[in-house]
Amino acid sequence: MMVMTADSLGLGGIKEALAEVLESAGFSAMEEYTDIVLGDVEGCTAVWALDSVRLVDAGKRIDSGDAAVSGEILFRVKLMGKAGRFGDHNSFDDRCFEACAGAAMIRDFGAVTVELGASGRDMQNMRLVREMKVVFGVCMKEVSEERGSV
Repeated sequence: MMVMTADSLGLGGIKEALAEVLESAGFSAMEEYTDIVLGDVEGCTAVWALDSVRLVDAGKRIDSGDAAVSGEILFRVKLMGKAGRFGDHNSFDDRCFEACAGAAMIRDFGAVTVELGASGRDMQNMRLVREMKVVFGVCMKEVSEERGSV
């Protein structure tokens, strides 16, 4: 017996699109921060996770009974690059800007807002670090049973 789970918010598609953007910007994309030995990871790494889902009832239409929900889906992405050589900072920043622009261009899931944090250093792991927040605007409509479903 196969169990199907519904993904009404489209999180699976959003995760795939975000991972693709990070990979194309030159990062090794990982979905969650686990017990990774960062010293063993070569190149730039992006560790991302779903931070929050905030939905609010947008009300019902009096004439049709259709209900709507709107809100935001927030992902936090920790962008990390190797530190140590001259020019590492510039190439890391270029990759971060490319990832930020790519995430802002994800159009299939509603409005997108991207915020890139300031550059920092993780001296314990000899990494350059930036945090990127990617917010997807969500708007869903539920249609009354007499009229079908959307």
